[in-house]
This record gives sequence, C-alpha cells and structure tokens, in this order.
Amino acid sequence: MLIYEIQYILKQKRKIAGLTILSAFALFSISETATFQDHDKIG
Repeated sequence: MLIYEIQYILKQKRKIAGLTILSAFALFSISETATFQDHDKIG
C-alpha cells in the first residue's frame, strides 16, 4: 500500500512539474512576442 501511495505522489509531482514548465514556456513566448512588437515600433 505504501508503494502505491509513493507512486501516486510521484505522478502528482510530475503533473505539477509539467504544468509549471508549460506555463513558464507560455509566459516566455508571450514576453518574446511583446519584445518583438516593441522592436517593430522602434524600427
């Protein structure tokens, strides 16, 4: 039973890590897009 609980916790952590990576990537993409738009205005 303990092994099952550990596996469950690891799966949850993996899910959370995946979501964190996805949201970080999304924020990075948005900031990159905003930077490009600013460069267009300057140019």
